Amino acid sequence: MSSDELSFIATMSICNYPVTLAGNRLTTQWMKTAPTRFYFKYFHGFYNIQIASGEHAGACVDVVGDGYLVAAKDGTPFLLQATTKAYITLAEIVGDQKAVYLQTPRKYYVQQCMYGGTAFEDHDTMYNFLLAVPRVDRGDGKYLAMEENSWVARSAGYPDRTIPADITLHIEQKGVS
Repeated sequence: MSSDELSFIATMSICNYPVTLAGNRLTTQWMKTAPTRFYFKYFHGFYNIQIASGEHAGACVDVVGDGYLVAAKDGTPFLLQATTKAYITLAEIVGDQKAVYLQTPRKYYVQQCMYGGTAFEDHDTMYNFLLAVPRVDRGDGKYLAMEENSWVARSAGYPDRTIPADITLHIEQKGVS
């Protein structure tokens, strides 16, 4: 199949909350909002994800130094994984919805940055940002890791237990050039 045949336009959701933009960061938020449309352009086994509509149309999804997913000029390529951890392309997606994990070439899974027990308490402004970083180095031999929806301090030798976000793709159009 050609790159165009494996490319598509979709929205994404996590736990039935649409993925949207807050400023230039990808988020989910308590207040139901219109989902952001994304263009998944297939290229040599990876998907470059662009914002397909709205204020940031044409911007790419990138992972910045602190791990947050943002709309930017340059993008980070992503691998699509079925929740069974098998790598997939549009060719393996039957129907118009698919639960996936997104992974960067450095093997960092996209996670949802929750704020522990306070997640979604402020119904007007609470956002839960998306990020792709296994851990944040504190510079003292310890790091912070996102595990089970909260930041946990770990020693440098502790194994990575990143829990990827279950992202549902809602495919609107297949075979987009």
